[in-house]
Amino acid sequence: MEEIIGHRRAVERLARVAAQQAPAHAYLFVGPPHVGKRTVARWFARALVCEGDGPAPCGRCRACGLVHAGRHPDVRAVDLEAQRHLLGEKRPSAVYKVELVRRLQADWAIRPLEAPWKVLIVERADRMTPQAANAFLKTLEEPPPFVVLILTALDEENLLPTIRSRCQLVRLRPVPAGEIEVALRGRGADAEEARRLARLSGGRVGWAIRALDEPAVVAAYQEAVELLERLLRATRSERLQEAERLARRPDGLDILAWWLTWWRDMWLRHHGVADALGLPSPQGLQEAAGRLSPLAVYWIVRRVERSARILEETNVNPELVWDTVVLGLPRLGDGGRARKANRGRGERLAGREMRAPGD
Repeated sequence: MEEIIGHRRAVERLARVAAQQAPAHAYLFVGPPHVGKRTVARWFARALVCEGDGPAPCGRCRACGLVHAGRHPDVRAVDLEAQRHLLGEKRPSAVYKVELVRRLQADWAIRPLEAPWKVLIVERADRMTPQAANAFLKTLEEPPPFVVLILTALDEENLLPTIRSRCQLVRLRPVPAGEIEVALRGRGADAEEARRLARLSGGRVGWAIRALDEPAVVAAYQEAVELLERLLRATRSERLQEAERLARRPDGLDILAWWLTWWRDMWLRHHGVADALGLPSPQGLQEAAGRLSPLAVYWIVRRVERSARILEETNVNPELVWDTVVLGLPRLGDGGRARKANRGRGERLAGREMRAPGD
């Protein structure tokens, strides 16, 4: 069975709901990637349909076993790969389509076969097309009394306000490094490795566990950080050449995620957390932190986050996105001239962002 690491308050709240067997008709689990949204959602689904005695989920009854195996007739988890199978498509789509929602609505109308509830988990619900979101909203407005919907998303702001308002919000925050460290040691990591991975994970439990099993995950992170630090000292033409290469890489979204970790660590250092995540290149962080204001770092994070969403959710030319990302990075290594150029960067970025349409 899935082990939940951290998220004590959320789990206690959901456990009370399951014990009373009086769930709301819809929940929205929000949190950063790999923080445990899927694990908590499936745990809650098991708790709702558990047939055992005592606190649910028991992890031993038939219902718990079926949910864990993905074979319970009244519990369904949907992601973009599941949509591909349901719609008979050759490749997974980047978004949920209205056709999928209509298929699910037909299923929701049928009463549960075994459990008191029909539970549907929709992972990354913030990737619905406008048509799919509006169709989904109809179910949220008039849900069948036996249906419980569990949505997961990175950011609730990417969902329609009318969808958000009809869901009970469950916010899953990054897990403290100490709790992740204990969990990794329980999985066989030695003390030093557990501490390093826990701090490097930035509170993302799923990433820490994967990194323990796959050393290449950490190596990829270190490569991405080294690339970022080279770009901070690169000329305009060198940056454009690198943007062209990055646009062709299949791991572009992973690279942006690692860059965000680097910039967020700098943000923490600005606020006195001197060894926040234990990144492997503190020298570059210290130099950049000394030349950029906290406001500048904040808006750099915002721009990288927006670029990642554009790459993930639209069909825009990737090279144009990468051009914007790398050219928008501050310059290091030019002494006083670089410091002077970077001094007002936060204010300029803030002004542009506030004028940006659709923000």
